[in-house]
Amino acid sequence: MNNPFQTTTVKEKAIEAAHTAQATVQKAKHRVQEILD
Repeated sequence: MNNPFQTTTVKEKAIEAAHTAQATVQKAKHRVQEILD
């Protein structure tokens, strides 16, 4: 059985994870920039 609510939750979690990963990359870039400067 296909539960649309469950699918939405998985999608939302995936989007959330992607945002978190992006933020982590952004922070890492800033840190590298500080070290290089």
